[in-house]
Amino acid sequence: MFNQPARPEINQPAIHAEVLVLQKIEQKIEQHVENAASNGKKSQIEMYMYMNYSPCAPCAALLTAFANEYPKFNVYIRFIKLYMCGSHIQNKIGTANQLGLQNLISCPNVNVNVLTHANYKNLFNVPYMKRARGPIDKNTVNELKVIKNNV
Repeated sequence: MFNQPARPEINQPAIHAEVLVLQKIEQKIEQHVENAASNGKKSQIEMYMYMNYSPCAPCAALLTAFANEYPKFNVYIRFIKLYMCGSHIQNKIGTANQLGLQNLISCPNVNVNVLTHANYKNLFNVPYMKRARGPIDKNTVNELKVIKNNV
């Protein structure tokens, strides 16, 4: 189940990957926390999400609620592009997406950043990217800095 892409079921084409991931792992987290507590161990879990786009406003809100519900669960989110937000998009959707991303970034157990060439190389073992360094999209890095500075 882990280390696999989240794919919508045939009957659920409009569900975003973030929703599917959280649905699939929530029960596992509860079991892990209960087992750790019964064994007297600390429960620290990490999840890495690699996405093409940053979460939209509803998904960011869902991830924020999840992060707040499970404060010992660290979430690392990496993406290539911002989804409909940033200085070039000035409308209600762009504003909502940006605010959602800012709320997500403000969670202490969530780390949001731009996917780098090194992340990509490690994920897919891509040999032609041996010398590539830094983020895949530098414009996204600059836009994300602006969003983070407004948190």
